[in-house]
Amino acid sequence: MKFGVTVIYYNPEEAVLEQLKIYEKIFDNILIVDNSTALSHTIKNYLSDNKKITYKNMDGNKGMSAALNCAFEWAMAQKLDYILTMDQDSRYSAVDIRTMLHYIEGSNEDDVAIYVANFAKLYWDKKKNRMVAGKPCIGREEVKEVGMCLTSSSFVNVKAVQKILPLKDYFISYVDNFISTDLIKHGYRLVRVGASYFEQQVGERVKYSFLAEKLRVVHHKEERYYYMIRNNCYYRQKYKSDSQLKWRSYLLLWRLLFNIAIGEPQKWRKLKSCMKGYRDYRKGVYGKMP
Repeated sequence: MKFGVTVIYYNPEEAVLEQLKIYEKIFDNILIVDNSTALSHTIKNYLSDNKKITYKNMDGNKGMSAALNCAFEWAMAQKLDYILTMDQDSRYSAVDIRTMLHYIEGSNEDDVAIYVANFAKLYWDKKKNRMVAGKPCIGREEVKEVGMCLTSSSFVNVKAVQKILPLKDYFISYVDNFISTDLIKHGYRLVRVGASYFEQQVGERVKYSFLAEKLRVVHHKEERYYYMIRNNCYYRQKYKSDSQLKWRSYLLLWRLLFNIAIGEPQKWRKLKSCMKGYRDYRKGVYGKMP
């Protein structure tokens, strides 16, 4: 099997090179899709000097949908069987990546569109003065079929994803949901592998507490909530005939609004952004927020 990896950058700090060095030890095919408005000279020089890395500059932030379209087209051109899609702020160790590679090669299930790693959210522990991981989604020994995969840490079956391309320009937020649901509607399965594990900070830094973990509190910037509300509405519109998906998306919507009200700073500004997202959904606005 032929594997590759793509990482989507958006104004990254130079610490991203440490994770990139891990990918270089494992993959011969690496694509960096750069949505940045500014990239440091250190990162630019590193990318240009590395023969394993293909660099695609999107000339500004074109969003997640456009970046993934670029990545999947590249994967098809390279004749990859699977492409690992990653965000710049995820921690995925060489051991855990290789664990997933061995699992995929051993199982070789054609009806699986995505193999996704076990996941734990990173929180800020004030007492320890460092980031700590919350509870993983499933146990280390478990393998579980799921209804949605994160973009980050997903090994995507390139033949399967061709059937749902190009992705519509939702810009950011819910892109994972649309990909996952479209693939399931095409008869594919999504599988989470507990033995392969990664950590990610979702949104801005969140202080660790029992309540924050249970409620899955995220501190996004106000613009992000615009896309979350708008694209949640588009998701319900697209799958309105599926009552289970419709009500699940309603629950996600109300949990989001509840979290803003309970656990977020700048509540009113974020709720105003939510209202703008709903208004633009009613107008049929896609892509970047006007």
